[in-house]
Amino acid sequence: MSYWFIFFGCVLFAAGSYGLVRGLASIARTLGLPQLTIGLLVVAAASASPELFVVLGGIRRSPDLAVGGIVGGVILTLTFMIGFGALIRPLASPPKVVFRDCGALLLVCAVYLVFALNGTIGPVEGGFLLALFVGYFALAVYTDWRRVSAHSVARERAEMLENSNLGLFGGLFVAAFGVVAVMLGAHFVLTGGTLLAREQGVPEYAVGLTVVALAVSLPEFLVILHGALRGPGTVALGQAVVSNIFNLTLVLGVAALFSPIRIGAEFVAADNIVTLGICAAVPPLVAMRWRLSRPRGFFLILVYGIYLSLLAARVGFWSLPPVKFW
Repeated sequence: MSYWFIFFGCVLFAAGSYGLVRGLASIARTLGLPQLTIGLLVVAAASASPELFVVLGGIRRSPDLAVGGIVGGVILTLTFMIGFGALIRPLASPPKVVFRDCGALLLVCAVYLVFALNGTIGPVEGGFLLALFVGYFALAVYTDWRRVSAHSVARERAEMLENSNLGLFGGLFVAAFGVVAVMLGAHFVLTGGTLLAREQGVPEYAVGLTVVALAVSLPEFLVILHGALRGPGTVALGQAVVSNIFNLTLVLGVAALFSPIRIGAEFVAADNIVTLGICAAVPPLVAMRWRLSRPRGFFLILVYGIYLSLLAARVGFWSLPPVKFW
C-alpha cells in the first residue's frame, strides 16, 4: 500500500508542477513581464512547489521525512540526476553557472549546515535564508539582464515555454490545478513514506533521504532529461543547481516562518556533511572544459551508489565487512 501512495504522489507532483509552470508562465506573459523574470519565476515554482508542500505538511508530523526530502534531493540531483543527463549528452556548464550558481549553492549549503548544528531552524534563521534567496534572485536578474538565452538559464527556460499562451484566466485555472495537485501529491508522499518506514522497520530519515527525495525531485529530473535531449544548453545543469538554491533558501525559509524545523542528529552527523562535500566537489568537475562529460557523469552516479550503500549499512539493511589491517 505504501508504494501506491508514493507512486500516486509522484504522478501528482509531475502533473502539478507541469500545470503550475504552464499556468504561471501564461499569467506572467499576459501581464507583460520580462522573459528573464518569467524564467526565474518558473524555475522557482517548478523546483520549490513539491518540496515546499512536503516540508509544510511534514514539519510537525514527520520532520525527518520533510528534511530528508530536501537534503536527499540535493544529493540526488547533484550526483545521479545530472550524471544521468551527462550520459545522454555532455551537459554545458558556462563559467557563470560554475562560479555564480555553484558558488551560491555552496554558500547557501554552508549556511544551512551552520543553522542545522543547533538542531532547529527557527523564524530568525528562516528569515536569513529568505534574505539569501532575495539576494541570489537580485544577483541573477542583474547578471542576466542583458544576456542572450544561450548564456542565461532563466531566459533559456523561458524560451522553452513560449507556447504557454493560455491567457490570464486559463493560466489561473491551470496554475490552481497545479497547486491542488502538488498539495495532494505531498499528502500521498508523506503518508506513503510514513507507512514505508513502518513496514520496512527503517528510520523515517532514511526514507526521506531516498524515496521522498526522489519524489520531490522528479520535476527537476524531467527538466534535466528534457534539457539533455533538447541539445547543448545550460538548462539541464543550471536547473539542478538553481533548484537546490531555491529549496535550501526559499522552501526552508518560508517553512521556518510557520513553524520551527527540527533537524535530527542523523542529518548533522553524516548527511549534511555529505551534502556540503558534494556541493564543493561539483564545481571543479563541471569546470573542466566547461561541461560535464560522460565519464564524470558516470563518476557522479557511482558516488550516489556508494552513498546509498553506506546509508543502507547505517540503517541496518546490511553490514559492512570488518576491516583488518594485520
